[in-house]
Amino acid sequence: MKLFKRSFFISGVATLFFYGCASIPAPNILPTASKCFDPLADLRIVSIAPLQNDLDIRPEFIRSLFDKASAEGCFTIDKTTNDSYNAQIAYETSFQAEGEQKIATSSYQTIIGAQVKISIKNASTTKTFNGKSSLQIKTKKILDIGSDAQINQADKNQVVIEAFKAAYDSAVQNFDQSNKIK
Repeated sequence: MKLFKRSFFISGVATLFFYGCASIPAPNILPTASKCFDPLADLRIVSIAPLQNDLDIRPEFIRSLFDKASAEGCFTIDKTTNDSYNAQIAYETSFQAEGEQKIATSSYQTIIGAQVKISIKNASTTKTFNGKSSLQIKTKKILDIGSDAQINQADKNQVVIEAFKAAYDSAVQNFDQSNKIK
């Protein structure tokens, strides 16, 4: 029995050592879109408007995301040509908080979300691209001991960035495929 306890202890320590020394791969964070050798389309941003704005995200923030993404070379911005498209960007942000109070425990859940819609049109074509993202934070308190769920500006920005990235990447893929067909 003593040998069993000792071998169990040694194998436990070895396992902890192995997993403690093993490297966990870093998450693969991709750029907004793959770089383009030539612009896929000329875009003129006509409007950027919030439809619902619970997170108080300013249109200038969305414009800055579009400007940074266009630096990858896939779209030229505010260049008017015969083939240029008008782009309208609409976005929604939401904030929801729920709680449950019991005698000794309480639990809270906060969810923030964003949806970005990019509509691109010219005389003959209208294309719409959507992106969504959300973040959920749960907390639990026992005898009112513990911390509350905190949503900061960085969390709000990240949710909007991810929703924008999804819509923008969808637009790049669509225009890239359309140009390959021509």
